[in-house]
Amino acid sequence: MKQKNVIWILGDQHRAQALSCNGDPNVNTPHLDRLSVEGVNFRNAISGFPLCCPFRGSMLTSRYPHKCVPGHEYRMPEDQKTIAHAFNENGYDTAYFGKWHLDGFHEREGRGAFHIVPPQRRGGFKTWVGYENNNSQWDSWVHGSHGQFLKMSPYEESIRVPFIIGGCTPMGYDGFRCGGSPALMNHVDIAPTSLGLCGIEKPDWMVGFDYSGVRVHARTLKEMPDSAYIQTVIPTKHGDSVDQPFRAIVTNDGWKYVCFERQQWLMFNLNEDPYEQVNLAFNVAYGGKRKALNERLAKWIADTDDSFVLPCYS
Repeated sequence: MKQKNVIWILGDQHRAQALSCNGDPNVNTPHLDRLSVEGVNFRNAISGFPLCCPFRGSMLTSRYPHKCVPGHEYRMPEDQKTIAHAFNENGYDTAYFGKWHLDGFHEREGRGAFHIVPPQRRGGFKTWVGYENNNSQWDSWVHGSHGQFLKMSPYEESIRVPFIIGGCTPMGYDGFRCGGSPALMNHVDIAPTSLGLCGIEKPDWMVGFDYSGVRVHARTLKEMPDSAYIQTVIPTKHGDSVDQPFRAIVTNDGWKYVCFERQQWLMFNLNEDPYEQVNLAFNVAYGGKRKALNERLAKWIADTDDSFVLPCYS
């Protein structure tokens, strides 16, 4: 049987709302819109750590940031396997092109674009043509809502990312599902889902969920997670943003809950308040819901072997 080709196309800092197929009247994205129509558009896909290095590490390894790349300009462990190793072991050729940003180079020491990433730290890809980092493609100051700049925020504009699975067989769409999906695809789910689309079971060191059954009828779709786990682990010193570790969840019934250590911070009913204007974290009328969300967040922390002290509710 001929092996399927898999191509990941990444847009750095491309928020989910900025696609015409997702309803933005300010942009026209016809090619991505076509992928959305022919494939599955995960409209609730999540960046479980809204920052470049940790997200990339989790995307490639299906490991949460506190077990892989915990912060900005932290190096991915050299002995950490990636999706490239899984594909290599199943007879695939693997290649990576473009921004890497996982070798731990600090911009204060020079330009990341000139940093050489040695072969043993290139994630196991057979072909690797990349660069560590270059954040100077254009010098513009764009104000990505809520009066904040850069990333590191749990607001929708920062954590929601576009995620579309396209592709079909030469014979057509028999055996494939198309349309939109409400599934909470997270960064750790991308690698196991990609393997699943190729009929490869995820290795035991991957912790993410395989959503390939949303696209392919032949793949068994297990009960999907009821929420997605979001973290910032290491402060980044980003100005005009959030420079304090937090933990958060977004639930599949439309709630978001965010905590600093020992302190609730944000709580939104996204169904009624999609622009996150009404913070319910301190509203006594929602005490029961806040406690339930706090307990679900505590379970995520325990299940991922994370360490974080949540507020205590009686």
